[in-house]
Amino acid sequence: MTTTTDQPDPTAATHRSGRSAGSTRSYGARRRAWVVGAAAGVVVIGGIAWGVHRHERLGAAPYQDPAAVGRLTFCQGGKPVTGGSTTQLPDAVVGGQAASGALAVAGGTATLFAYQPRSGIDPVSWSGLQLTGATVYAEPASPTVLPEQNATTLAQFLTGFPALDDGWIQLRVVLGAPGVRTQTTTYAAADLHVHGTTWQAADPGTATCPS
Repeated sequence: MTTTTDQPDPTAATHRSGRSAGSTRSYGARRRAWVVGAAAGVVVIGGIAWGVHRHERLGAAPYQDPAAVGRLTFCQGGKPVTGGSTTQLPDAVVGGQAASGALAVAGGTATLFAYQPRSGIDPVSWSGLQLTGATVYAEPASPTVLPEQNATTLAQFLTGFPALDDGWIQLRVVLGAPGVRTQTTTYAAADLHVHGTTWQAADPGTATCPS
């Protein structure tokens, strides 16, 4: 079973924080809104709209990160989503980089970080912030982060680290294990485009979501 702990990442010192006519029109408007939402691939859970497919015309991020060797799958209600609100993190984020070697052990952890891409700056030098505590993963093949209720949201991250590179930010799942230095040379990552209070992932993963 996957559990969550609140331990900080030790290498993150530089990363912060008869109907009437009126009722008939109302019913018709609600039905049209539902149809539009379904056609747009949006699921509303707990008052939050979660996207289930990529936004039209969303292209690749305007940068490359050679250390990103796997994709992230975002999960809500046990199903993959590709977008949502900046005010709430998904239920789970599955990393596409398997834990190996000293990281594929009991007590291995996965932690979600957000970073601020900047044009012309190497990704290793981007400013970032730890969003969640460390989740102890049960499956080294698919390390999964389960954000806690008090996890830092994207909206909070963006307050201190605006999306300066044409609205893009990057999320990374960083792996660790007891007595082992946190692995930051490679990681699974996702590029997110932010517009207002919503985000959309470019080329997210397709891993199975935890139920």
